[in-house]
Amino acid sequence: MADMSIQDDEGWQYPLSEITSWRYNYHTKTVSFMTRADGERLHVITKCHGDPIENQMSKTIIAVIAAEPGTLLLDTSADDDGVIRTHAEPCIAWAVCADGIVRPCGLEGPDEDHPVEFPSGAVQFAYDCWWPNRTEYEADPRHIEAAEQRKAKAKVVGT
Repeated sequence: MADMSIQDDEGWQYPLSEITSWRYNYHTKTVSFMTRADGERLHVITKCHGDPIENQMSKTIIAVIAAEPGTLLLDTSADDDGVIRTHAEPCIAWAVCADGIVRPCGLEGPDEDHPVEFPSGAVQFAYDCWWPNRTEYEADPRHIEAAEQRKAKAKVVGT
């Protein structure tokens, strides 16, 4: 079986089995790594398969942890009459990704675009928005504005 490799920004290929350490820098959006052969020399990657490296890191799942039963992903949308509706689907797991972020997983894989409702009733979106329950989440003006923006964006894409 052939060893998988990674290419640095200078175009050199390195087998993954030779990489001894790596680090993702959130400020510069780069990955630095060292290999057994080169010792302390750092190799830098800013793109992977033509995609910015941070996109690849966020898509690379390192581990999966089962979600507690009753954990839900919420999807909010505004219908044509302006009524805001919240739909829920099961959050089946948590994905630990290579960029160090833990993302909820719905039926279609990791999802960081929708808030999570926990079995306790609390709702969390990203890392800085918390509501004690779904009623307060649905009443929050930020939630309503986001639903209306998604509706407007969907109309532009669909036309």
